[in-house]
Amino acid sequence: MKRKTNTVMKKIVILLIIVLPAMLVTGRAYAQVFFVGDFKYNITSSIEPRTVEVLANYYTGEITIPQSVEYDDDTYTVTAIGLSAFANRTHFLTSVVIPETVKTIGPQAFLNCTGLESIEIPNSVETIGEYAFNGSTGLKSIEIGNSVETIGEFAFAGCTGLENFAVIEDNPRYSSFDGVLFNRDKTVLVSYPGGRSGDYKIPGSVIEIGTYAFAFCPGLESVEIGNSVIGIGTYAFDHCENLTSVKIGNSVKTIGNQAFSNCTNLKSVVIGNSVETIGDGAFAGCVYLESVVIPDSVEMIGTGAFSYCFSLESVEIGNSVETIRDGAFASCTNLESVEIGNSVEEIGDYAFFYCSSLTEIIVKAETPPTIFASTFDGGFSGAINVPCGTADDYKNAQYWDSYVAQIAGDVPPDITLESD
Repeated sequence: MKRKTNTVMKKIVILLIIVLPAMLVTGRAYAQVFFVGDFKYNITSSIEPRTVEVLANYYTGEITIPQSVEYDDDTYTVTAIGLSAFANRTHFLTSVVIPETVKTIGPQAFLNCTGLESIEIPNSVETIGEYAFNGSTGLKSIEIGNSVETIGEFAFAGCTGLENFAVIEDNPRYSSFDGVLFNRDKTVLVSYPGGRSGDYKIPGSVIEIGTYAFAFCPGLESVEIGNSVIGIGTYAFDHCENLTSVKIGNSVKTIGNQAFSNCTNLKSVVIGNSVETIGDGAFAGCVYLESVVIPDSVEMIGTGAFSYCFSLESVEIGNSVETIRDGAFASCTNLESVEIGNSVEEIGDYAFFYCSSLTEIIVKAETPPTIFASTFDGGFSGAINVPCGTADDYKNAQYWDSYVAQIAGDVPPDITLESD
């Protein structure tokens, strides 16, 4: 036992000999928090060049972050604004001057700083973290320096007073045009100022609308997405509560997850004829959307894609759709009729759950698509019309056999829903 104990102790000593110098080199062995004046700091490197990050404290008024700070007879350069450093200071914080030494603005650094009206991001800053300025409703303009290489998701979303982005011309990654933030060659629309109102037409150079690009833009009323755009990112137009109409161009292939979710006044959507995928929750919560035509190009309708669209009355699903995922049209309580194209192979669980006004489903597929016990759950008692000569196949298929009395094989190949 004694020999075994000695062996273990030797291993620990050897491990310390190997690891301790590495800790000393990185400076992490001496990492500590300290206060100087009104600022709270964390040491990020205790060897030359010694560096610190600003930490959260009860900051108020007009703040000037120093370039360096003296502590314990050493000088430390301020190189970062840490996680949530100024977050939720609401109206208490009115202005911040960031020194040229700062390279990183951390996640949520200025989250919900509603009293902050303007900020200049110096040329030293390389990274702006996720949610960095999210919800800072007082911000009216942001100037981005020439060294910024990364802007995190949701960094400027919810800045409902923001009217203008300005990017230093020689920034190699980002640019601005007409106050809108783009990547350098303007092929990706990164962020739209949340304080603007009215209509917007996506410029012809844009290929992709980025994640959260228009999220929480309350004044946006209509948007035209031209034929240059291929992809619409996740949450791209989430919570644009006054957006009433969207025209999606014929080059768009993907509508991302939650792309138009919670656009509560959206009434009209034109989906271009190249869209292949409608993502999860893409139009969820669009409570005033009345009708939608899903073109023949679409192959997949995502989970909950049109869920809680309470005003939706009719849906035409094109002939290329193979999969309608779980809950795709759940709780569309005014949905009266659905036409499903001839390529559908699977209709997910709860896909039409609690569609309490549904009176007719037309399915053009000659082979009964896979459904589940709760695909039409919630009291559906309407007619199911299937292609001529296929009624018996449907009546004998798993879970379709629960609707034997409702299935009729009287759909000719070219049937369409009657117009109102």
